[in-house]
Amino acid sequence: RFVQLHRSYVGQTVRVLVDGESGDSRWPLSARTPGNRLVRVVGDKSAVGQFRDVKITDANKWSLFGELAE
Repeated sequence: RFVQLHRSYVGQTVRVLVDGESGDSRWPLSARTPGNRLVRVVGDKSAVGQFRDVKITDANKWSLFGELAE
């Protein structure tokens, strides 16, 4: 169920709160959508603590994956 829901985000740009570093070098930032979905983000750690737009590029059962939008 969550896989289908998360896949529906792929290709969208979503406003998120970048809440910290993830500890995963592939997706160094961790963020949350307004609906509290976990987003692993490629981007600079200077974004931590900010609301930013993220383009969602992939998803799995547990989280969304994306990159900071310019």
